[in-house]
Amino acid sequence: MELLRELTPPSSLEKIVIQGYNSSSFPQWLASISIYLPNLVSVTLKGLSQCSSLPPLGQLPNLIELVLEAMPSITKMDTGFWGANMKAYPRLGSLTISEMENLEEWSVTCSCDDGIRDEFMFPNLKTLLIRRCHKLRVGGPCPPRVNTLSIVDSNEVLMQWEEGPPHTVYSTSSAPVVRTLKVAECMVPMHQWKLLHQLPALTELSIDSCDDLTSSAEVTQALAPLRKLSLSCTQELPQWLGDLTSLRSLKLEKCQDIQGLPECLGGGLFLLKKLKIWRCQGITPLLESLGQRRYSYSIDRIEFWSCPELSKWCELELHLIKNYRITVRYRLTHVGPDSMKLHYLIRD
Repeated sequence: MELLRELTPPSSLEKIVIQGYNSSSFPQWLASISIYLPNLVSVTLKGLSQCSSLPPLGQLPNLIELVLEAMPSITKMDTGFWGANMKAYPRLGSLTISEMENLEEWSVTCSCDDGIRDEFMFPNLKTLLIRRCHKLRVGGPCPPRVNTLSIVDSNEVLMQWEEGPPHTVYSTSSAPVVRTLKVAECMVPMHQWKLLHQLPALTELSIDSCDDLTSSAEVTQALAPLRKLSLSCTQELPQWLGDLTSLRSLKLEKCQDIQGLPECLGGGLFLLKKLKIWRCQGITPLLESLGQRRYSYSIDRIEFWSCPELSKWCELELHLIKNYRITVRYRLTHVGPDSMKLHYLIRD
């Protein structure tokens, strides 16, 4: 505390990282950070083991990037944390909340000037990463308004994002809505991802190392607008893949137990244009999958990366396509060992 008090930085400072600070309170220049350091653009607070409250960072007028990590004494982030002024974080574009093991509540909404409407607290937030916050429940009736939302090993966030009551009136702010959702290392079954119900504009979804991808009718309906999907899983590919009728791009990565493209893809994927298969050692019967299923007629590009069996097939057995009574024009491009791109057009 005494050392930090004597290290008052100049007001022109734009970036600050405080790591390993173990006092329970802050010196004056940090407690009134917007007065002493009005030009801060980036703030990282990491490993503040004793701090149960944080400076009013929301009052920094030029703050663009904020990282909060490994602060076990923080249990709640509410309006007191953001500051007295409800117009907090006017320029914040990137927010990371990581390894906050005891953080349970986070209120992300504030009341508008008219006192009637609620709105997402960050008017210009583009990316939000929540990582390893096992107890966190995100509160506030209006949905997150960011371009890209990433959730890593934080089950409660997926399950408990609060849905607003019917009578609540929300701001019609021009802030962005979630179009890209990235979920990794979450063990809760997919049919319990309530957050999906609040993302009507979602067009891109990435799922990595989530074991249970069983869905429900409500979740499948929420995924209907998807245009781009990336899956990395060790189990069979989910059946709901065949219901994504708006899908244009599908990427399968590190799906080690997958031996072929699933039958469910023969449903309604008539708009699928790009198929990427990366580091899937077991997939071999690609030809049968493409030749016998009608969805493949729209595909014009396939990429293999680190798939030795597929690469072997592509080099040695492509002539077998004639057996499926379809015409193929293709261009094969080697991009490395066991990796290549196959550009082709399938027609009757």
